[in-house]
This record gives sequence, C-alpha cells and structure tokens, in this order.
Amino acid sequence: MRMTKEAISLHSMNQTLNRTTLPYIKNRRMAILGPPSPVSCLLTVTNARCPRGSEPKRVENRLQNVERQFKELNSAMEKLTQKLQFQDKALEKLVGEDEMWISLLEDRFTSVEINLFYSYVSEMLCCLHSCVRAKLPDLAGGLPTLASVMRRKGKNQRIRLVWEAVLEMLGMQEGDVLALCTFFIIHCSEAQYYPANQRQKYTSDISMMITKVVKNQILQQSLLCAVQVVETCRAQMDPKKIATLVQK
Repeated sequence: MRMTKEAISLHSMNQTLNRTTLPYIKNRRMAILGPPSPVSCLLTVTNARCPRGSEPKRVENRLQNVERQFKELNSAMEKLTQKLQFQDKALEKLVGEDEMWISLLEDRFTSVEINLFYSYVSEMLCCLHSCVRAKLPDLAGGLPTLASVMRRKGKNQRIRLVWEAVLEMLGMQEGDVLALCTFFIIHCSEAQYYPANQRQKYTSDISMMITKVVKNQILQQSLLCAVQVVETCRAQMDPKKIATLVQK
C-alpha cells in the first residue's frame, strides 16, 4: 500500500515538472537560438521521402498519349477526306451522265442531223476499236467488238494500258467515249449511216453544225472530238474500208 502511494506521488511530481519545466526550457531555447530559420524548414521538407522523377514521367507519358491520339485522328481525317473526294468525283460524274442522258432524250434533232452525227460517231468508235486491236494482235480474236474491249479492260491490265494509250493518241478521254456510246445507243435503231461523200451534200462544215445544234456541252465536245478523229483516220485509212467496218 505504501509503495502504491509513493508511485502515485512520483507520477504526480513528473506531470507537474512537465507542465512547468518544459515551457520554460522551450522559452529559454527561443531566447538563445531564436526562431527556426526557413532554411532549416526547407532542409527538413527536402529530406522528407518522396518519389523523385515520378511527376515528370507522368507528364511525359500523357504527352506521348496525346501525340499518339493526334496521329490517329489525323490519319482518320485524311482517310475520310480521300473518301469524300472520291465520292464527290463519283457524284459529279453521275450528275454529268444524268444531264447528258436527259439532254439526249430532250433534244430534238432532225433526221439528217441524227444521221450525220451517227455516221461520225460510228466511224470514230470503229477507229478506236481498230487501233486497240492493232496493238494487241495476240488478243484480237477475243476482242471482236468495242464493247468487249471496254468490258475486259477492267480486268486485264494490258488491255487497259493499251486502251488508255490509244485514247491519248487520239486526243480523247474516257468521258468522250461514254458520251458517244450513249448517243449511239439512243439513236442506232433509227439512224442511217452516211458515207463521207454523202455527208458533204448536207453540210460543208460539220463542226459548225455541231456547235450550233448540240446544246449539251459534254456531247458537243465529244462530237467535235469524234469529227477530228474521223478526219485523221480517214487520211490514214481507205474510206471504203472504214465504211465496211461501220456496216459490220
């Protein structure tokens, strides 16, 4: 019982000393040493443990992710742009074809005009077909008509290259052939072929007639091109041979 009282007394004395002595010691230390300097605080903070270099690494990773996403978006935008450009060209081509068909159906040519235009178109298509076959003698047997050439050029690279070379040689484009084939399809059932000597009886300047009569610009340019091709081929081929090819 006595030991317990002594222990309690010592404990009470210790608490009393802590309450009175420790503040005194702190005050004396402040008076002698002064308040803690910012440098000592900075050193204390600097010495604290922290993951050095982790923050710059996270920023670098984020920048890399942003750069990768930008490249992906830029690539997708380029593909979409190319697709839209292709669709725009296809749509423009379809619109031009529709206008040409409408113009051919609405335009009212006289029978003589139809026959004259039909004659030049027929000779031009025959000339085109003959030039392609001449450059492909080993395939000529499988290309009996111009339609067969146009059908097979999409699958046979050699035929396609020859086709493009012949068009360039004649000063024509794919659209010209399409326009002339369209005219041929529409009027072939009613048109009559005029040989060269017979055409001269109806007009002395077929180009002037085409410019005056044909309103559709695509067809007009294609017919003028056909006249030029026919005149060139006539100078190089026998007119009787041309007439024979057309009548076949």
